[in-house]
Amino acid sequence: MSKQLKLKFKKLLKKADFIHADLEYHEELVGEAKQLFHKAAQEWLAKLPAEEREKLREISMTQQEPDQEPPTNEEEESRLDAGEFNDCMSLVEIEKGLEEEEEIPSGPQNTDKEKELKRLFYRIAGKSHPDKAVARGATKEEIKRLECLFRKAARAHKSGNWYGLYSIAADLGLDVGPATGDHVEWVEEDIRQALGAIARVAHLIVWVWYTGDDITKDSALRSYFLQVYGYDYPRD
Repeated sequence: MSKQLKLKFKKLLKKADFIHADLEYHEELVGEAKQLFHKAAQEWLAKLPAEEREKLREISMTQQEPDQEPPTNEEEESRLDAGEFNDCMSLVEIEKGLEEEEEIPSGPQNTDKEKELKRLFYRIAGKSHPDKAVARGATKEEIKRLECLFRKAARAHKSGNWYGLYSIAADLGLDVGPATGDHVEWVEEDIRQALGAIARVAHLIVWVWYTGDDITKDSALRSYFLQVYGYDYPRD
């Protein structure tokens, strides 16, 4: 690995860490933003005459919400608790996958992202699967930590997020080998996707309202009533 590539990869990892922390911030707060926003919208509705409120409710029954929030971490983990990954990933399958992945070369020889994702995921699963942690007598705290990492790895694997798997592998002390030009491209791709996800949350009406001042909150609520009800809320 050249010095230039090594330093570029190191810089990109720091950038990705920061951007993912920002994405986590948005994902964790968007649920609260939606809850508080709709509470404020209901307070606005309560100020209208009964006849107008009834008309707006009838309209809302045939309209879709303008903002569709991405799933929060809690919602995603809830799906995983229901067995989206745990039910289909037995210890036998993990052991078999680890044996198969030993035949897949890592490092500069392997430029196939799908194979790299699969290889990293099986290695992470082999060390973080909750059942394996229980079997080796890990503490409750350690089992909980590993279970969280396993879930994150499952999400990263499903979404094709190589950086996510790489960072989890590093957290588990797994040697993933030297960085390559492909790895640099994959981290850059993930950064672009993360920035896109942040932008989607940031453009939601509920988020604009949640993070805005009083004037912005008022404007966001009016925009909401126009989009959902086609109603121009009267100004004070």
